[in-house]
Amino acid sequence: MSDASPEGHPVPRHRRHRGASPLRIMTHEIGHILGLPDNYNGNCAILMSGGSAGTSCTNPYPSSTEAARVDSLFGFAARSAVTPQVFTGSWPAPVAAGAQR
Repeated sequence: MSDASPEGHPVPRHRRHRGASPLRIMTHEIGHILGLPDNYNGNCAILMSGGSAGTSCTNPYPSSTEAARVDSLFGFAARSAVTPQVFTGSWPAPVAAGAQR
């Protein structure tokens, strides 16, 4: 599958995502598996904004609204009395200054 470049030339899918965070792409696609639709609003804080947030956006975490939506879709599962929360712990581990990727 391809889209058109600004000049109208086809752009293969693998080139459209060049420079994007692989982890963000993966978690975005898992969001689809869990029932979340695309939301191309360009907001990096919204996981389902996908590539519209630009390649500088590396946030792999869903927003609290997205997490609540997944929770509501799977409401048949055991619920707790706590509000849905998004994990923002130490994974992926931050890259130390001067470290190579």
